[in-house]
Amino acid sequence: MLVKIQNENTFLRACAEGLNLFAGSGFSVLAQDYSGRNLPTGSQLQTELITRFSLDSTEDLTLPQLCTIIESERRDELYSFLRERFTVKSFDPAYLSIDSLLIKSIFTTNVDDLFFKIYAESKNCYLNDMSIRGPSLTDRSAIDFIALHGSIVHTGESLVFGASDIAASFSADPDKWYLLTEKIQKRPTLFCGYSLADAGTLQALNPRTTKGRVHQDKWIALNEPTQGDIRYFGALGFQIIESDTLSLLDYIRSNAQPTEPTTPKTRSTAHIFPEYALPAPGSVPVRPILDFCLGNSPTWPDIYTARIPRTHHFARVQNLINAKQNTIVLGMPACGKTTLMMQLASQSQFEGHKIVCNYLTEARARLIIRKLESEHALIFVDDFADAIESFNVLSSNRNVTVIAFDRDLNFESVSHRIDKSTVQIVEVSELNARDIQDVFSFIPSRIRGDSYSAPRMGEGVEPSLFEVIESNITEAKLNERFRDVLRELEKDEEHIHDLLVMCCYVHSCRTPVSFDMAMAFMRSVISDYDELYICFDKLKSLVVDYGGEFADSEQDHFTPRSSLVSEAILKQVSAASFQRVLIRFHSEVSSLRICRFDIFRRRAFDAKFIEMAFRSWQEGMEFYERQYQYDRSPYLRQQGALYLAHKRRYMEAFQWIDEAVSQSEYKVPSIRNTHAIILFNANVNALESDGTKRNMLDRSMGILAECYKSDSRKVYHAVTFADQSIQYFDLYADQPAQKYLETSAKWLRDEARTNAWNRSVLRLLRQVERRLQ
Repeated sequence: MLVKIQNENTFLRACAEGLNLFAGSGFSVLAQDYSGRNLPTGSQLQTELITRFSLDSTEDLTLPQLCTIIESERRDELYSFLRERFTVKSFDPAYLSIDSLLIKSIFTTNVDDLFFKIYAESKNCYLNDMSIRGPSLTDRSAIDFIALHGSIVHTGESLVFGASDIAASFSADPDKWYLLTEKIQKRPTLFCGYSLADAGTLQALNPRTTKGRVHQDKWIALNEPTQGDIRYFGALGFQIIESDTLSLLDYIRSNAQPTEPTTPKTRSTAHIFPEYALPAPGSVPVRPILDFCLGNSPTWPDIYTARIPRTHHFARVQNLINAKQNTIVLGMPACGKTTLMMQLASQSQFEGHKIVCNYLTEARARLIIRKLESEHALIFVDDFADAIESFNVLSSNRNVTVIAFDRDLNFESVSHRIDKSTVQIVEVSELNARDIQDVFSFIPSRIRGDSYSAPRMGEGVEPSLFEVIESNITEAKLNERFRDVLRELEKDEEHIHDLLVMCCYVHSCRTPVSFDMAMAFMRSVISDYDELYICFDKLKSLVVDYGGEFADSEQDHFTPRSSLVSEAILKQVSAASFQRVLIRFHSEVSSLRICRFDIFRRRAFDAKFIEMAFRSWQEGMEFYERQYQYDRSPYLRQQGALYLAHKRRYMEAFQWIDEAVSQSEYKVPSIRNTHAIILFNANVNALESDGTKRNMLDRSMGILAECYKSDSRKVYHAVTFADQSIQYFDLYADQPAQKYLETSAKWLRDEARTNAWNRSVLRLLRQVERRLQ
């Protein structure tokens, strides 16, 4: 039988590094008693008891009910039969494969002596029967063995088969079940041959019993499970192994190997990488979880206390970590990427250095490699797309596993610079039904609505983490709260308002505000450093000290307390106020003061910012013209053209993008792409005139086709081509229009195979295919 294991790499790591085994009756079916019969499962034992004790009229009773009747009338005879039936004489050699596992504890609901026979000749370890000798404590060769329902090897001990015994097993000896709970909180656990029908075990695994403490990974082996089985056990937190007992034992023998020896970590991570090491629990201030729900970034205490629920994406990425697979994690804004990164960093087992970075330059990445020497590292990088070279440096080093996070749109423009055959790309924007329930339940009752309110989403789109939270809190939504904050600030202290908006704008351009930048921006309203500190003190709930990659020891740096807060403020600031801030910033602050200006300039003149600030297209065009005097870049012209196109000033927009194309000598595909878009949009709604309109639309489609064929950023051009193909077909609906759709479908299918993370590709492919049908 083919064995199918959810998160197989994580399972193999658990096998090599230590796990618990929980065995039920299905585990022992490959062993034989002294009569040569295989040990029975529960249903088989039920049939045998009916025959053996002549209980023909009780076929409709369950096994526990049968045992209760027989024990009350013929206890000695019952126990004699059970000891004879469950004494193992021989067993399939496949069982010996578990001796290769690093098993720490064995729990079983079976009463047979199979495990004692399996480990009788082991040269690796021995069974420590805890009911006789207690815990093994420091003996690494011992496997703690706990027979939850008794064992035939224990002379005189009761065997738990009766209905009342099983129902009362938890209350009769609760500490035995608490011990099970503690074990599965400390180590991964494999459940094999067990249906979890036992009420005591279910209670021991109930989250109420664990007082909210998170279990380690749990797998359960199911033979030919139904979809209902998979959903049920998944709801209990299990990962599924589809296998019978023999196939699973053969799989373990072939695949479960000790971990490869690695260069030991001889130096402290905090000593080598003090700025990147995970903080020790208790070393950072705690705060109410309410703050997270109201839009503030996660903190390490939030993560260490496991208060924020892990989504299903956690296990998927962790499985890739355990395979030592370099991974890129993408998602929409506010979907919980940073939260996921921190959870993985703190909860993933790794023998080596674990470091967390918020953006890395290429030079920094090379320095990290040199500092590591031959030691291994698991490196988490947030906002990695701004310096894609650093990812390539880290991922090419065999001692490093890099897990990089960014927004999908940021990655899209640089994805061609990564060899996708060497990395796994995971999209984590959407939650599944269980995630949604967990997130809703996690919201503190003080601010949670009475019942779940589903966020408004597009067709076939599931919500993200903060979309669920924002739709289910009774407090004002993030945007609403900051609309009022900004109004009050601007009314009472305009200069403080403008400082806040400036910090959010600079943050959106992926760089912090240095003290020098702030001083230059505020020079017209303050006279000395102390006044500036007073201004920042007034924003202390919204702007925090920055200590990341860009910070230096010469001056303080500042950043909004979270990306969510920053974006909410920029959405709510009035156009006139934002325009005032932009003009003042670019007039007063020299590029020489902006740390990593190369990153800042990529977003600083983005058309979306200028559109938010300049409602009048003439004023917006004037702003771009003024900036062009200082930065004569075709990319600035490109953004200006996009701004004008958004304002439906297509003639001016086309003139600007035409100049940008000419300035770049027709060699920059992204500018040619914009040229094609504006050419298309400028004509798609125009009146037909002697075929000129269609000719211009065809020219636009031709430019995009050339870009797709010649540029490595194929997904970027395929998406634009598909969007225009749909509009073209809706306009003409003839054979040439259908040809464009067919081309779009082919390109999108090609891109979907290598860029499954890109939701735009899948969305447009569905739209194209609907029209082709």
